[in-house]
Amino acid sequence: MSGGVEMTLDDFNIIIEKRINIIRQSLAEKGHEYADNGKDRLAVFKNVAKLRRTTSINAVGGMVAKQIVSLFDMLDKTTKVDDQFEYVISTKHLWEERIKDIINYMILLDAVIQDIQESEDD
Repeated sequence: MSGGVEMTLDDFNIIIEKRINIIRQSLAEKGHEYADNGKDRLAVFKNVAKLRRTTSINAVGGMVAKQIVSLFDMLDKTTKVDDQFEYVISTKHLWEERIKDIINYMILLDAVIQDIQESEDD
């Protein structure tokens, strides 16, 4: 059994819009928290790179890896629980948080890549 009832296109579009709003709000809030005095939105990744003697891409990659490992731990639990749907429903907030974090880090990775590309153009 794969899941719930059929999802209409309208229902799916509502999910997309809600997710985009959540992502936008989260990135804005975190932007104020992690930006270097409001100047460089990617400062935290550049600082992690310096601290770890690596690149800002690898700094983001490490944070993405943490989120992916956590996601796979959650996915594994859905196969080990007698009622996987009960687990998914009872941990809705965890799924929401993990999905949001992974999407956020993909956007931040895109920004780091563009930042590097733009610095190469200079």
